[in-house]
Amino acid sequence: MTQRPTDRGGKKLILVIDDDANLAKIMRRFLENAGYATVYADNGFEAGVCLVYYDPDLITLDIKMPEMDGEEVLACIRRTDYLSHLKVMVVSGLDEEILKGCVARGANDFLRKPFTNQELLAKVQALTAD
Repeated sequence: MTQRPTDRGGKKLILVIDDDANLAKIMRRFLENAGYATVYADNGFEAGVCLVYYDPDLITLDIKMPEMDGEEVLACIRRTDYLSHLKVMVVSGLDEEILKGCVARGANDFLRKPFTNQELLAKVQALTAD
C-alpha cells in the first residue's frame, strides 16, 4: 500500500474541491505562490479519496458540484471521526444565507464568489494559523 505523502517542505496543504477546473487552477497557482502546497479534486467522490490520502490542513469546498455536492461532502467530513478535525472553507457563488447555513452545519468559514486573491489569502491564513 502506498504511504501518505508526508514531506510537504514545511508547507500547509490546501485541498481545493471545485468542479470549475479553471477557477481551481487559478486558486492553486495563487496559493502555491503564497507558500502553500495544494491538491485538487473536481467532485465529491474524488475529494473523499484525497481527504484520506493527503490529510490536508484546509479544504476549500464548492457547493454546487455533480455527483456529490459540497453539502454532502461537508456532512460526511463532520460525521466521520478521523476527518471531523479538518478545517473547511466553503467557496461558492450561492446566496450568502446558504453559505451561512453551511457554517451552521460545520464549515469553519465561507468565501463568496467572485472574490479577490487578497480575500482568499486572508481567509486561508486565518484558518491555517497554528
